Amino acid sequence: MNYYIIYDGDCNLCVTLVQLLEQIDAGKEFSYVPMQDTQTLVQ
Repeated sequence: MNYYIIYDGDCNLCVTLVQLLEQIDAGKEFSYVPMQDTQTLVQ
């Protein structure tokens, strides 16, 4: 099962945390979507 993490793409803290999680997870469990990407969120 793949989980989506929706984060604030304008927040430096959020972006840094997502970068850290991406390194740890390596795309196995989580996908990251900034809340500013409305086209992806509507799907």
